[in-house]
Amino acid sequence: MEWISIFPPEKNIEILSVNFHQKNQNYLQIQEQYLLQSFNNQAKEFVLHGFLRRVETLNECIHGIFDILPPEEYQIPDKDKIILGNIYLHSFYINLSGAIDNLAWVFIIQSEINGIKKQNVGLRTKNKTVLEQLPQDFVNYLNEKEKWFQYLESYRDALAHQIPLYIPPYCVINTKHDEYQRLEQLKEEALANTVIKKQNNIYIFKRSIRTKTITSLGELKYLAKKLEKLNSDFSSIKLSTRE
Repeated sequence: MEWISIFPPEKNIEILSVNFHQKNQNYLQIQEQYLLQSFNNQAKEFVLHGFLRRVETLNECIHGIFDILPPEEYQIPDKDKIILGNIYLHSFYINLSGAIDNLAWVFIIQSEINGIKKQNVGLRTKNKTVLEQLPQDFVNYLNEKEKWFQYLESYRDALAHQIPLYIPPYCVINTKHDEYQRLEQLKEEALANTVIKKQNNIYIFKRSIRTKTITSLGELKYLAKKLEKLNSDFSSIKLSTRE
């Protein structure tokens, strides 16, 4: 079967390369701009340990993706590289969204804006209470970026609540589409058959070792506690809230 790279022609690869190197300059400029500014202690906390830390993560995510999935590569990447690339991609958009929120907190605290609820913190047109306290030229700039904010929100929401972003490892040319779909169907059928076979084997094995019946409420409570602990250790998720 014939495959083609997921990346664009050579001309666009050159553009990607130029933008990548420009990104390094932007990263240094952002660091310099915010490190040289004078902030009060609380705002400085959001700058150093919130915004700039996230910017550093964003920079590393871009480097990571370009390192393991270089645009000029025409070979189908290994699955492990795709998974790692997806991790970088997820981290990038979550931290990009968080960086914008960190900036909003910096502006609010530095401008000594009081009485704003956490759910109203942001730099979007809908965050009117915040924008009313900011310089008009800056508000105009933010309003021009509203479509970009919407794009970022859609990616962040999809990542956090819906189908996560992913990097496709390859593209299938149109003339091979039907053949590819046929192979995918065969793969799904083989997987289903394997799962059913494994389930049957497990069921038979369980029957062969079932030699004891629980005879007391104490035994039942003990097993219930063990299962509860395992489930807790496996699926525990803590949601952090901003102080």
